[in-house]
Amino acid sequence: MPEQLLTVDDIAKSFDISADVVLFHVNSDRLLARKMGPFIRFHQVDVNEWADKNASLLIDPPTWNEKLLGEISHLDGLLLKTHYEHQNGPDWVNAVLQGDFKQIPDPLMWDEGAFLSMIIDGYSLAPLLGLKDCGDFANKCAEEASVTGIWSGSATELWICLFFEARRWRHYAEEPLGEEKISLDSLCGTLRKTLIAESSRK
Repeated sequence: MPEQLLTVDDIAKSFDISADVVLFHVNSDRLLARKMGPFIRFHQVDVNEWADKNASLLIDPPTWNEKLLGEISHLDGLLLKTHYEHQNGPDWVNAVLQGDFKQIPDPLMWDEGAFLSMIIDGYSLAPLLGLKDCGDFANKCAEEASVTGIWSGSATELWICLFFEARRWRHYAEEPLGEEKISLDSLCGTLRKTLIAESSRK
């Protein structure tokens, strides 16, 4: 089989099977979109070599074409992204991808919780679960938590909240402080506890 090159952008954590300088990503509507970037950020690797190196990141791996187009895997009702970005995370992220939630650090604080937020695609998952818009749902949960001091919901719902909060603060380009940081630490800790509790009942 001839060598097939994969163009990788380590900064955007994206890749393109065509080995062009044009990268593709999946937007919130699950549609492929084109994204350009400076050529200096790209480098090329053999797709089979890359696949072998990153196979451990997947649960029940789909075909590599599906992976490279941003498809997702199912595990216990969650949508786990099979994205290149996971290879740069801590070891416990790989354990989570295998369903071992007890390996999540305890206590799980906001700084490390951001890694957990990368694993799911909350924009796709929320409507599939009947929660409609991811942002609207997460904002409602955040408002309730600000009043009660408690984040409540299923593991999947809490994970969606973490997914959205991580993207909210990335958009702000700053780190949460004070009461906001305390609330987000609480979200991370509650998610860890709920993931372990729900998985142990199955």
